[in-house]
Amino acid sequence: MTGDVWLRVRGMAKSFAGVPALDGVDLDIRAGEVHGLIGQNGAGKSTLIKILAGVHRPGAGTIEIDGVQRTFPDAAAATSAGIAVLHQEPQVVADLAVYENIYLGLVPPRSGPLIRRAAMRRTCRTMLERLGVCIDVDQRVSALSAAQTAMVGLARCLLLGARLIIMDEPTASLGAHEVEEVYRTVERLRAEGLSVVYVSHRLDEIAALCDRATVLRDGRWVGGLEHDELQDRTALVRMILGVEPSRLVRAEDREPGEVALAARGLCWRNRVVDVDLDLHRGEVTGIAGFVGSGRSELAHLLFGAARPDSGSLEIGGVPVRLSSPQEGIRRGVALLPEDRRNQASVGEWTVRENLTLAALSSFASAGFVRRRRERERYAIDERRLGIKAAGAESRFGHLSGGNQQKVVIAKWLATDAEIMIFDEPTQGVDVGAQEEIHRLVRDIAAEGRAVLFISSDLEETLRVSDRLVVMREGRIVADQRARTTTLQETLALCFGAADPLTDVVG
Repeated sequence: MTGDVWLRVRGMAKSFAGVPALDGVDLDIRAGEVHGLIGQNGAGKSTLIKILAGVHRPGAGTIEIDGVQRTFPDAAAATSAGIAVLHQEPQVVADLAVYENIYLGLVPPRSGPLIRRAAMRRTCRTMLERLGVCIDVDQRVSALSAAQTAMVGLARCLLLGARLIIMDEPTASLGAHEVEEVYRTVERLRAEGLSVVYVSHRLDEIAALCDRATVLRDGRWVGGLEHDELQDRTALVRMILGVEPSRLVRAEDREPGEVALAARGLCWRNRVVDVDLDLHRGEVTGIAGFVGSGRSELAHLLFGAARPDSGSLEIGGVPVRLSSPQEGIRRGVALLPEDRRNQASVGEWTVRENLTLAALSSFASAGFVRRRRERERYAIDERRLGIKAAGAESRFGHLSGGNQQKVVIAKWLATDAEIMIFDEPTQGVDVGAQEEIHRLVRDIAAEGRAVLFISSDLEETLRVSDRLVVMREGRIVADQRARTTTLQETLALCFGAADPLTDVVG
């Protein structure tokens, strides 16, 4: 049961370099509620969060807490008012212990000049118990899972005395079981009477967790929805995008072309087991399966980022041994990895530099990189892929998630790869950017390339793919046409259950 309005935002506005990021946004957060904040990248969510966290000063508008108008000149002021943020990438120091991270930047308990570490440990255990998790507070954060690291961040929020916790994409990089752990923690926070603003591009999470939600589009308030209204996915997508869901990408049932890549009996460390797979030109092959099913490991084997213990590969009918990613690239294979920030790009480099990184020799002459050629390529890809950036010299790290992913796709297209492997290409990007990426994937296949599409979103995989491959415990357990497969059948195959609704949920 939610209570009275604890935080009230009215007429919030903010511009950067004369460009409005927020324009008259209203928001009410009740005590003890989970409130979804939804919108595409660029809708204004991040700007609103930063204003509430004291990182940005608003250009106009007011904030009230418990009926009293407040201003946050800095992050400390927002924290003292009871607002804390759990960022998508928790701000921790990997080599420090859990209890040291929870107290990071705070004044620890002391006895004279000595820090009372035993008291710190006791307090941290209490915070973690409130969250319903059991983590050794003396363990280094580097040894924790992604979900456990998020719990460390939440424990810190509790230690700060937060009454409102803003969770920014908390499950973006988590597996199914870890997601359930986050769900349970959110329920515990609500039961304690704390408020949660839950930011996610996963609409099923919003529908399942949130009491209410606010939708932003182009920096403006579009509407507020109650829990029951959030169950109507069609209406929700219409509000987010401003277009009818009927316009979204659907795979056509095309006849596949010749085999571009053939894998036989691939095995690797019991995580990929006796895999046979053909990738056809002109076809999108989707791989469904939960984290740990062997999807990403298989992608690395096909790219040359890992060497199989046994098995064989053919590309274009020619037997090959891919001993390195460089060999994979030479053979016409491209991999867009799950972690685009650390494995596919250099955040401090420009868009131009990132775009030509995988095919640098094509843009060089006499040992020098020709920037004019790079800029010409950027101009082509900007139009073709719809990249939204200030220009070729923009910093890659300053782009939205969707535009970063488009640049990574352009980088691999510059290599003229004939086999494109997409591993979680829409992770952490908004609904609109997801649709653009889906169209790019379909267009790339239509050009006659072979595409392998990996996603944790089973509905997305079914919608984008021509053919569906299901992996479980390192093995392929199904290979069939996507259009003739239902979501429930796919779930059953992923879980290894006859009926997922009965065997798994019940």
